[in-house]
Amino acid sequence: ATMTDMSLAEPSGLSWTSAPLAEDVWSAGPASLELVLSTTGIETDMYAVLSDVWPDGTAHPMATGRLKSNFPGVDLDRSLVDGDGNIVQPYGRYDVHDRAEPTVERRYHVEFWPVGNRFKAGHRLRLHLFGSSGFYVPPAPAVNTVRLGAGQSRFLVPVLPGSDLSAALGGPVTSPPAPDETPDTTPTSTAPRPGTDAGRSHASTLPDTGAPGPVGMGGAGLLAAAVVRRWSRG
Repeated sequence: ATMTDMSLAEPSGLSWTSAPLAEDVWSAGPASLELVLSTTGIETDMYAVLSDVWPDGTAHPMATGRLKSNFPGVDLDRSLVDGDGNIVQPYGRYDVHDRAEPTVERRYHVEFWPVGNRFKAGHRLRLHLFGSSGFYVPPAPAVNTVRLGAGQSRFLVPVLPGSDLSAALGGPVTSPPAPDETPDTTPTSTAPRPGTDAGRSHASTLPDTGAPGPVGMGGAGLLAAAVVRRWSRG
């Protein structure tokens, strides 16, 4: 049930949810989560899930992404970047180990598996964020903090031509300018990345729907890890 319903996992992480959609939105292509994050540990994990929330309140996972904090680097030459400079499909640098200084914020680009879904009218988009997964060994204890607000953490969602996410959400949603901060982009190759003809990506502010204050971060199938990883909102 955990593969098609997020109800067991949701209490162990943070989540942000959109308003109900006023019309159908077709989403297909790469998605990208930018996190401005600090941790008290020597390394932390970031597991993110995009869900389609049905009118009955159940959240069904559509796509996932994950990243370790020791690999923040992005190869821009092999990443998919839109006309506004947004990294909509980051190509991570996993050959360079770059440990974060404890409690020091930096920006991470979490690549999602490509999305392919029709978010129907009346449904909502939800982003889940976890610090460990039930399928992996949990990391050492730490407190993670995610920075929200203008120019901080954001989620870029692909939208196909003909769909209007702005109208569906009842407010202005546009492809935002890229943040001033530039990640580690030392290239390893100049080879282009396949699939660079993807559609538009949009980012919007999603209301916080998780539990207030720090919450335990454990995978749905690893209840013992629920107190191992803790997050707070900056």
